Amino acid sequence: MGNIHISGSGRINADGSIYEDVHISGSGHINGDLRCRSIHISGSAHFGGNVFCEEEIKTSGSGHFDGNVECDSFYVSGSGHLENNLKCRTFKSSGSSHINGSVSCTEASVSGSVHIGKDMTGENIKICGGSRIEGLLNAENITISLGGKNTVGEIGCTKLNVNESENGSVFRIGPFSFGPKSIGELVCPIIEGDEISLIRTKSEVVRGKTVKIGAGCEIKRVEYSESIEVAEGSKVGEQIKI
Repeated sequence: MGNIHISGSGRINADGSIYEDVHISGSGHINGDLRCRSIHISGSAHFGGNVFCEEEIKTSGSGHFDGNVECDSFYVSGSGHLENNLKCRTFKSSGSSHINGSVSCTEASVSGSVHIGKDMTGENIKICGGSRIEGLLNAENITISLGGKNTVGEIGCTKLNVNESENGSVFRIGPFSFGPKSIGELVCPIIEGDEISLIRTKSEVVRGKTVKIGAGCEIKRVEYSESIEVAEGSKVGEQIKI
């Protein structure tokens, strides 16, 4: 097994070959399916086939993947564009991630901009900033810190906490307040879980055991089995105990 190092401009036909480490600091195009141990991108890279990586994929530059991607860890601090699906244990994005397919992971932490064309599933998912997930967002624990507009097709979880991003915090010194207020929102037609805590959320239906509707929410119907709290000023059309 050899390595791939591209520091200028290069094109390689992988065709399912197995490599150790792939480093691209220039402009690289890899045709065919690729199997390797790790991938590091600090330049511009285009992968024309499916990618199977035993350990980590890191892109601090620009990475474009035409096929499915499977790896242990996928890190984006630059730009990552996937035309198909991502399957990994850890997904972290502090840059810009655009994934046209689905994301299946164990842990996810997103603090930049992310767009997922289908579903996102995992165990623990944290989102801070702006996100767009067109399908189902499903995990045991989901935390969304509102730093921009977040749109999700549907949420299913055990525990959901929608809270204030640090960028939206208001600092107070004596009687004076500093910093932006009410930054960001969550728009999701259907939200289902056991423990649900929301702020600045717009939804058609919220279903849960314990439901807390915090400030700035507009919910057409809430269905709950144990308890409900609604903050003053939030709008809830129906409250139904089931």
